[in-house]
Amino acid sequence: MAEQFLNRLKDIEKSIGALDETLKRMITILGAMTEIRSDIRMAKDEILDAIKSAPKGGTGSSPDMDEIAVLIKGQFDTIGKFINDAMESTRTDILAAMKQVPAAAAPAPAARPPPKTTPAPKPEPPAPEIVVTPAAPTPATVAIPADKAMRIADELDNIIVSLKMGCKAGEVLDQMEDSRAEILKVVETDPVLVQLDKWQGVVAGYEKRKELQARDILKLKKEIRKEVPKYRPA
Repeated sequence: MAEQFLNRLKDIEKSIGALDETLKRMITILGAMTEIRSDIRMAKDEILDAIKSAPKGGTGSSPDMDEIAVLIKGQFDTIGKFINDAMESTRTDILAAMKQVPAAAAPAPAARPPPKTTPAPKPEPPAPEIVVTPAAPTPATVAIPADKAMRIADELDNIIVSLKMGCKAGEVLDQMEDSRAEILKVVETDPVLVQLDKWQGVVAGYEKRKELQARDILKLKKEIRKEVPKYRPA
């Protein structure tokens, strides 16, 4: 029995050695195809954007821009379908190659003795639940005159307004800089300026012409709205 098991292990080692290089090459090809497909999608979008932004006008024998766009899109879709089919075929080959590895013949496990049965303990009656209703939190206020605090709250509102869906990072940064300048006219230093540095750091992680992602917009709005009641208490 032990000799058969060892022979089986040797067969597995030989099979793995033979398939190792093949699997590596297939995985490398699959990774390269994924990168090519991504590059093709980017190229298609850039070309179609360039065609859409090209000035339309003039008459003559040149094809219409819409027809060119349809033709280019069709060609890219054909290439994409070919790459997807090739990737699917490669995945199938990888799975088939992995299935060729023989499984080791493990010895049959010894029969386990039946588990001992113990009587289930009687459950104790649950203790009465005491419900404590917490007091509603009151937002802390800042120790500056009310008129100045209201001006800071207005600037925070201006930043919130700029954080609309589809907003560009550059536009939001400009609003944050304007609000910072207005706040500095009111106070020389304030904890909200530290928070403003943090918010600007999030937006500065984007290129100025890029749109902010929805999750960052919602996160920034939530944090800024928490600061507003400190300067404009209800």
